[in-house]
Amino acid sequence: MSIIIDRFERELIRSEASVDTIAAYKSDLKKFHEYIRENVFYSDSSFDESLCAITYEVLEDFIYWLEDREYSRATINRMVASLKAFYKYYSKHSGFNPAIGLKGYKNVNSRRRTVLSKEQVIKIINQTQIKRYGEPYMLFNAQRNRFLIALLATTGLRIGEALNIKFGNIEHYDGYKMVNIDIHKGKTKLNKRVPICEKILPYYDLYIEEYKKKFKISDEKYLIVAGRSGGQLCSKSSNVMIKKYCKELEIEDVTNHCFRHYANTSLEELETPDSIRKKILGWSCNGDMGNSIYSHDTEKKDKIMAKYCNKILE
Repeated sequence: MSIIIDRFERELIRSEASVDTIAAYKSDLKKFHEYIRENVFYSDSSFDESLCAITYEVLEDFIYWLEDREYSRATINRMVASLKAFYKYYSKHSGFNPAIGLKGYKNVNSRRRTVLSKEQVIKIINQTQIKRYGEPYMLFNAQRNRFLIALLATTGLRIGEALNIKFGNIEHYDGYKMVNIDIHKGKTKLNKRVPICEKILPYYDLYIEEYKKKFKISDEKYLIVAGRSGGQLCSKSSNVMIKKYCKELEIEDVTNHCFRHYANTSLEELETPDSIRKKILGWSCNGDMGNSIYSHDTEKKDKIMAKYCNKILE
C-alpha cells in the first residue's frame, strides 16, 4: 500500500506494539486513504504522494464523514488514535503533523452531534434579527450574523475560510457574487471559489449598509469584522454567537462546523453533480480546485455552483 506505512509498521513492531494494534492502525490508515482519494484531491495519487497536502481541516472532515456513516464513537476514537500515532511518526522525518489537536470523543456513549434541518437553519438565521435592546452594536451585529450564518449554510465554508474573506476576494456578477479563497495544501497554493448566491444577497447588502456607516471598505479589509474595532472576527466569537441563538431556540450541540455538514447533506439531497458538490466544499476531482485565471469555463461552473447553493435555503 505505502512505503511510509510499511516503515511505520516496522516502527510499531520495534516498539513491541501488539499484533491487533498494528492491524487496526493499518486498517484505519487504509480507510483514510480511501476517503482522501474519493473526497479530497488525489483520486489517482498514492497515499505517500497525498501526505504533504493533508491539513487539520481534512482530518476533521474525515471524522465528520465517519460519523455521518454511523461509525461508532469507539471506532472513531480508535481512528483518531491511529492518525495521531501515524503522524507523530511521520513528523519525525517531515516536521509536518496536521493531527496535532485532533480529538476524539470524551464520552463514547454521549449523543451524536446535532444534524440541522432546513427548518432549524432558517430559524437560526431569523433569530439574528430579534431585537436585543442594550446590546452593543445591535444592528451591525444582527446584519453581520445573519449574513455569516447564511453564507456558512449555503456554501459549507469552514469558519476560518469565511472569516478570512477580504473585500478584494469578492467578484461581482449579475444575480450573485463569487468569493476567491486561497488555500495552502502543503507547498501547493490553490484557489477555491464559492458563490454568494441570490438567496442571501439581500443579507449581504444590508450588512454592507451597516458596515459603511462604521468603517471604510478597501480590498485589504476583512468582510466579517467585530462591531467595536472593525478587526477580523475570531472563530471563538462566531461560535459563541451561534450557541447563543441556538440556546434561545432550544437547539443543542450546534457549532460552526454543523453548517458545513448541513450544506453537504443538502447538496447531496438536491442531487448536485458530485464534481460540483466537491468544488463547492473545497474538495475536488484530480486536484483541480480551480485557479485564479478567469475563463468562460470558470463562469459556467460559477453559475452552476450558484444555482445549487441558492436551492439550499429555498
